[in-house]
Amino acid sequence: AQAIRAGTAIALSDGSFKDRFGTAAIVIEAEDSEHNIIAVNVVPGNPEDQGAFRSELAGIFGQVTLVNTICAVHNITQGAIVCGCDGESALQQVSNLAEDIDTSGQHYDLISATRAALTASPVTWTFQHVKGHQDDDLDAILDRWALLNIQMDNLAKSDWQEQYEAA
Repeated sequence: AQAIRAGTAIALSDGSFKDRFGTAAIVIEAEDSEHNIIAVNVVPGNPEDQGAFRSELAGIFGQVTLVNTICAVHNITQGAIVCGCDGESALQQVSNLAEDIDTSGQHYDLISATRAALTASPVTWTFQHVKGHQDDDLDAILDRWALLNIQMDNLAKSDWQEQYEAA
């Protein structure tokens, strides 16, 4: 809550999709990993609506919902946070509040819900694309964003496995 007020908080999510089923993992973090909240969610929608893009959207929606809940619980009326995701088009769809949404689009529900939550949020949101799967390059020097992306990718995949088997 203090990092959100101070404008030093970051949020990152990653989605996992396979076999018409999706999950996402989310982290909200202060200046270090000792002060964070980690969550997972199952992507809403019918099996035919599922896809990698929708899983990324569900992660971003989870970020905004979690931050707005923290703000409500801690009476935060101003602050800032950076939203990160490796789904560049998902970030573009939710962050461009001035652009009209295709109301007939398959993911209208999640895009419009995320935009509504961003509009209602008491904090300022900025957006950062994070290159995915940077751990595939053994010589890569991984920054904080890359490490969080890898962590959320692994968590989303393991949660996918657990949720899929339970479904």
